[in-house]
Amino acid sequence: MLGKLGYEVESVSAGEAAVDRYRQARDSGNPFRVVILDLTVRDGMGGEETLVALKALDASVCAVCASGSSRDALAEVYLQQGFKAVLPKPFRFQDVADCMQGLLGSTNCT
Repeated sequence: MLGKLGYEVESVSAGEAAVDRYRQARDSGNPFRVVILDLTVRDGMGGEETLVALKALDASVCAVCASGSSRDALAEVYLQQGFKAVLPKPFRFQDVADCMQGLLGSTNCT
């Protein structure tokens, strides 16, 4: 979906790799503008723990929480933890488009 919307996308399998790749991109002068973190990662660091590690590298990291939980039930909790947005699963094309446009079109993720 992100590719179809014109975004350059990289993916990794778990939070540890996300933190390493984020550091590499930042150090190379080509930082990520947004990261989408799945809360539940089998056999790896999930989204909440990954966000803590990313914030240690970059306090202004623009992270989106991808969650299969109810749209409203936990959204406020995730936003309080430092996520800039919550993207509910299953992903709908328009939700993804709106989320990215909202983040990148604001001062939240510059």
